[in-house]
Amino acid sequence: MRRAFLLARVPRSVGATGPGDGTTGGHGNHPSKPPIFLTAVLLLCVLLFSGVSAQTTTRITGLVFDREDGQPVASATVMLSGSSFGAITDANGRYRLESTPAGTYDLTVTAVGYDTAVVRSVTVLADVTVRCPVELT
Repeated sequence: MRRAFLLARVPRSVGATGPGDGTTGGHGNHPSKPPIFLTAVLLLCVLLFSGVSAQTTTRITGLVFDREDGQPVASATVMLSGSSFGAITDANGRYRLESTPAGTYDLTVTAVGYDTAVVRSVTVLADVTVRCPVELT
């Protein structure tokens, strides 16, 4: 009994892909994406969506002023003790500490020509703006 095998040669159409040409190996016209690309896209999505859920409007704002004449103190340094959060007052003596983590802090204010002022136990709650005026002597 003889078996006959029919070998047919199928011509490639224009734009077809196949093994060895850097694509998916003949499974469509879509080039393969390296795993690093997919990883980067997933990481970007995670970062974007985690940032949206973690955003808060928590802040500490206030005015730093001279106790004797009531004038605003420009360029004063305002820091949350025990953290890296800080700000410099503007020309009108105003400051704003954005996205401050919830907790209780001491607020330390320094300026050239004035004694250091410490406002004790400033409590910051999530999604709340705390107003804290400071007078310097």
